[in-house]
Amino acid sequence: MKVLGIETSCDDTSVALYDSGRGVSANLLSSQVDLHGVFGGVVPELASRAHLVNLLPMVDLLMERQQLRLRDLDGVAVTAGPGLLGALLVGLSTAKALCFAADLPLVGVHHLEGHILANALTADLVLPATVLIVSGGHTEVVHMPEVGVYERLGGTLDDAAGEAFDKTAKLLGLPYPGGPPVDAAARRGHPGRFTFPRPLMSDSRTVFSFSGLKTAVRTVVEALPRPSTNRPLPMSAWRPRKPSSMSCATGCSRPRAGSAPAPCTWPGALQPTAGCVSALPTRRGAGGCTSCRPSVSTAPTTPP
Repeated sequence: MKVLGIETSCDDTSVALYDSGRGVSANLLSSQVDLHGVFGGVVPELASRAHLVNLLPMVDLLMERQQLRLRDLDGVAVTAGPGLLGALLVGLSTAKALCFAADLPLVGVHHLEGHILANALTADLVLPATVLIVSGGHTEVVHMPEVGVYERLGGTLDDAAGEAFDKTAKLLGLPYPGGPPVDAAARRGHPGRFTFPRPLMSDSRTVFSFSGLKTAVRTVVEALPRPSTNRPLPMSAWRPRKPSSMSCATGCSRPRAGSAPAPCTWPGALQPTAGCVSALPTRRGAGGCTSCRPSVSTAPTTPP
């Protein structure tokens, strides 16, 4: 039995071929980390559009590499939820179209059940089992007496673990997704330098909370020493970048200078990644970094 699998629940496009005799015989993944990294998190509309562009070419490539045609399949399985609505819609619509064209059965897969049963691909499931799901926006504990029967024992009361990592990374000026860079920075750090709370340790419920931990990190980061800003700006910072800025300054009763501020400097651990600001899209009159957005100045009709 050969089944095509399609996953578009969040920001990665993935297709795979499952063979009952060989297991997962092929798997292709298109990551959107670079697309969303400049925003520090997943932008649902951008994720949906990227799925729309990538999914069918990936299916074609997978089938070509496996030397298969649609009629050689025994069915299509697709993530049906939970997930980002637009992203799920792309995967479901594509899967339905393929099944309609080749007269194949369609199986909708619950996202979290897929996470649980994926363990069966590499090891035998020992049931009953208690499972911890830590994936993206989910942090949950589930009891599974048998396949298809699940009891939610508890989960997070606020942020998921992954969200806490991403928000902490943003506070530290580290790239998205936050888990790997925060972990790498911690390994280079000094154990015991900072003390953070361990929430709900005395709570008898099976619950988690990461919002307070994130706030504690922010408090520590804001208290860290910053470089002194009591230094004169370089002369280049006072030079107008465009003639329009000079005409504005000379046409008013008081001088004005359109200038870029001196670049910020950060302590080593807080150094933002190169290009994280310059890569942001800018538009005329938009907010954001004044050193990279267009300078627009016009002389007023009357002095202020």
